[in-house]
Amino acid sequence: MTFSGEPTTPIAFSTAADDVGERLGGTRVPVDVDLLRTLEATGAEVLVAPDATAEASRDWWPLAMIWALDAQTPARAGAVDDPADAR
Repeated sequence: MTFSGEPTTPIAFSTAADDVGERLGGTRVPVDVDLLRTLEATGAEVLVAPDATAEASRDWWPLAMIWALDAQTPARAGAVDDPADAR
């Protein structure tokens, strides 16, 4: 089977990224500043902005896509590590 074209665009959150919540809850573990610095030292871009963490917290599970309509992700990422090189 051959696929072509662009991936399907995710369902838009129903609110601003700052207001996106977590559906599954649980204990949130804060990301330590030292860890963020260590990740940055590898040359990666480390993002903690609400729009980046909300977007990185998505997946293609059908129910999670519906939760986006209620401004929720399954669980919210504490940080996003965007490597400079994928090798």
